[in-house]
Amino acid sequence: MTDRVIELVITFLGGGLVVAVLDWIRTARSEMRQREILYLQDQLRLLYGPLHMLLAQNEKLMQFGKRIHDAYRAEFFGKKFAESSQQTVDDPAHRTIELANAYGDQVRENNARIMELIEKNWSLVDIEDFDTLSQFQLHHIRMRLEFEQKMIQGITFLVREHLGEITFFDSDFVKRFADKRKAKQERLASLLNPGWWRRRRGP
Repeated sequence: MTDRVIELVITFLGGGLVVAVLDWIRTARSEMRQREILYLQDQLRLLYGPLHMLLAQNEKLMQFGKRIHDAYRAEFFGKKFAESSQQTVDDPAHRTIELANAYGDQVRENNARIMELIEKNWSLVDIEDFDTLSQFQLHHIRMRLEFEQKMIQGITFLVREHLGEITFFDSDFVKRFADKRKAKQERLASLLNPGWWRRRRGP
């Protein structure tokens, strides 16, 4: 309610009734503020906080996995080795690939945890995030069914083309929810300490 509207109410009603109305307005504002605080705290604690943590971890895992692949290419790919030493080379090369794949497996495990977070806390998802998270769920389910359970085997290449690619990591997805978590933390801070935002930004 704007100051002008409040002035009109005071002029129209006058006296003790105005005090009661203003008290009601202040109480209503306080209750709305408290409800928003509690909701933001639940969002950050149960969904957006742990979601950001797992996605940030995935980003680091993917970066490290790429370092291993790059090292593999630098040390083994396209090089010719003497036949007598081929076995000696093959074993470390194979283990390097296994190590890189292990980091990819950890990303998929994190994605399974993200699925649990979404399913358990769907009521805390912002409306504008519904489609993004639903798409993540679809890709995770497809990865599990088509590759982990190998149900894609026997399906022709043309049919696979119609199905489209599966993405189990997306840097834009990571940034989106990093930004969302930060915005919610800043909003919560401004509600808990109304002068915080002005001090942070300066005069």
